[in-house]
Amino acid sequence: MKVTRNTAEQLIISDTPWLMGIMLALFILFFVAIGLLIMTHDPLIGLFCMSFGASISIAAFALLVRRTQVILDGPSNSIKIRHQSVFRYQSVEHQLDEFDHAILETAPRKATKIATNAPMTRAVLVFSHGMSAGRHPVVSAYRTGRKPQRVVDAINTWHRALLDSN
Repeated sequence: MKVTRNTAEQLIISDTPWLMGIMLALFILFFVAIGLLIMTHDPLIGLFCMSFGASISIAAFALLVRRTQVILDGPSNSIKIRHQSVFRYQSVEHQLDEFDHAILETAPRKATKIATNAPMTRAVLVFSHGMSAGRHPVVSAYRTGRKPQRVVDAINTWHRALLDSN
């Protein structure tokens, strides 16, 4: 996720998984090309290879490529969290005056065989009261790296500046 707009009135953070989308699109083209190549020798097996591989890749694309956008808007007193995939659009709106702060949530440790010891984290919005009271993750997946911490820092800094100006 990265900050795409940071003004006194509005903070917009978005995540568009371009790399994942491009890789899955290339995977689809790979299976279609292999299927067409095999079809020159055996049309039935080539058609099966092409349709099976492409359908699995298209399903993965529809499930995994998901754009997320968080809009904190001072003048409208709202926080909008938008998720958009190939087949679905979801938008959740919260009141900005009910928002308390953002935190970094760490994934529970599982017995995995991953060689890295880097913690898996995600940004979570904490609402202290009102209809939205509780913790609301910005994204459902945990990630390694510094991006979730940068998102939390950007949200908290922007929110403190907004509160100081009022």
